[in-house]
Amino acid sequence: MAYYRVHRAATLREKVQAELELAALLEQRRMTDLKFYEVALAAAAGDSSKAQALLEDDSHEIRNIACHKAALGASVKYCGDFTDYSMRYSRLLVNLCENGLSQDHVTAAVHQGCESASSSCTGSADPPGAECYEGKAGALGVTEDVKVSVKSFSAGKGIMDLTGSGIQSITCTGKSFSKSGQELSVDLSDCLPSKVTISSVKYCSDSDAIRVTVKDSTVPIPISATLSKIPCASQIVV
Repeated sequence: MAYYRVHRAATLREKVQAELELAALLEQRRMTDLKFYEVALAAAAGDSSKAQALLEDDSHEIRNIACHKAALGASVKYCGDFTDYSMRYSRLLVNLCENGLSQDHVTAAVHQGCESASSSCTGSADPPGAECYEGKAGALGVTEDVKVSVKSFSAGKGIMDLTGSGIQSITCTGKSFSKSGQELSVDLSDCLPSKVTISSVKYCSDSDAIRVTVKDSTVPIPISATLSKIPCASQIVV
């Protein structure tokens, strides 16, 4: 219908209005696609191949009714009401519940995925320099507080501290990193607890925020935290 109104517009004003409505519709659909892809990715612990299989498999029948009801409720709560377009992702919810995942895992993946999409990371400009960022994220009743302090940045390279508390205590200081696009590539292998990995650190320049994804083997899905800029300790005047 939206495409039809663009082509059938009788005046330039009507055409511009129809194009705006079409753009809004396409953006709404893009966000729906992103939300449910992030749900599948969270359920698959970051494995994109498994996530794609969860999205495309149509071989399962609904048997785990309790899980399916919980997944539908979580989807409405965290991703928004179903629309004619988003109903296509009801198959994903069936697949999540019928692939041996626990009900808690499924609802946590829905929460994590839709929250991740809603706070999506955009912009690939360089960080402004020495700044500090902090944020919290959680799943399955556990929470991690993550802090990143960018000590310096110039010509695509910098120094950072990354610390965390909650699920695990993390203390990584004076770590060199390089930037490509949004990705901040940093080796933290010598300072992380044995069960923890940092799978992704991104700088989101449009919101001047850092997005960190933590994987802990004791938690079935990756936990992403969006870190907002805060005053660095050295900047706070008592």
